[in-house]
Amino acid sequence: MAHFEIKGIHLDIPDGHLTDGLRREFERGIYEWGEVRALTNVLRAEDRLLDLGSAIGFVACNAAKILEPHNIICVEANPDLIPVLEANLAANGVRRARSVQGAVVPDTFDDEEVSFELRQAFYSSRVAGENVKEASRIVTVPALKLSDLLEAFAPDVVTMDLEGAEAALAVQHWPGKVRAVIMEIHTGVYSLSTVGMIFAGMSKNGFAFQPNGSRGDVVVFQRVGTE
Repeated sequence: MAHFEIKGIHLDIPDGHLTDGLRREFERGIYEWGEVRALTNVLRAEDRLLDLGSAIGFVACNAAKILEPHNIICVEANPDLIPVLEANLAANGVRRARSVQGAVVPDTFDDEEVSFELRQAFYSSRVAGENVKEASRIVTVPALKLSDLLEAFAPDVVTMDLEGAEAALAVQHWPGKVRAVIMEIHTGVYSLSTVGMIFAGMSKNGFAFQPNGSRGDVVVFQRVGTE
């Protein structure tokens, strides 16, 4: 078990989930720094946060510096990470945050379960597609439709780091209560035309690119009129 501390957040991660590159990110304190920076610019104390792709809980623990823990909902598909996520939440005083296990899918997805590819570098695990790595393990996990999650938890802010599943979610309907979406756009996965489709989909839903908090692949979309 490896232990890291990044700006007051304590993280315990089983060695089997770490690669050398990922370990260096933790040691340098740069793991998910873009998402945390965006959250700091977007969150308001009364907000409710839906964190899609919570992994080990680092983003959620940082959100708890601003929000009440019971207003944080963590969704993670990897079944091996759920106990890690919950232990890290508890270790950082965020025990009242809720964790939900399953993979987020668009409303057009018909099945109740979906195949999920587990990789050693846990943050690159994803819904299984055509290019599955030989070293990966495939598991079946619950399929959680985005609209069901938005209706059940009524978030003001959504963070989304889903390793290539963002595009299909960006183009579907987003209810008016969602004020901001912080999305990691995986430019190593998406073509420029797909990035354009993401921006067009969010624009159609009434969101605009918010430079304050956006940097590199981490993009903040804010609903127009909620500045």
